[in-house]
Amino acid sequence: MTKAGNVRGRDPGRRNPAVKPRRALLGYGGSSRSESTNVGSAGGSRLRRHLPVALTAVVVLGILALGIGPARMHLEREGEVRAAEAELERLSGLVESNAAQIEALDTDAELERVARRDFRLARPGEEIYQVLPAPLDPSVIPPGWPFTGRAPRDDLP
Repeated sequence: MTKAGNVRGRDPGRRNPAVKPRRALLGYGGSSRSESTNVGSAGGSRLRRHLPVALTAVVVLGILALGIGPARMHLEREGEVRAAEAELERLSGLVESNAAQIEALDTDAELERVARRDFRLARPGEEIYQVLPAPLDPSVIPPGWPFTGRAPRDDLP
């Protein structure tokens, strides 16, 4: 190489005529052919420059697309686990309260109280009275009664 950077003394502004057709075919060099055969001379270098970026974007989008499904499933499963843990806590509290009730039913006084309350049992010689609530007023008009101001009459046959 010479000190000007030329190989074998060639002029840097002069190109080898044999290389021009190959560059023109690849789309990144000027050629002496007409403009119709030199399609995309600037576009070829642009494509070559942006191809790695485009491929990287496609790969990243592909990885994201493949990762969205498992990530969503993981989040759904995490929610299901939290719901199951809450249900377990609720059931554990219920088991503890039932265990306390079972212990309480071991006494005679508690058994008698439950028998009187739930099964309406009485000792021999006792009578059980049930107090019923007062009946509802029959002349109360329910909401949505189509004949406003008129109540059904009870004295009709």
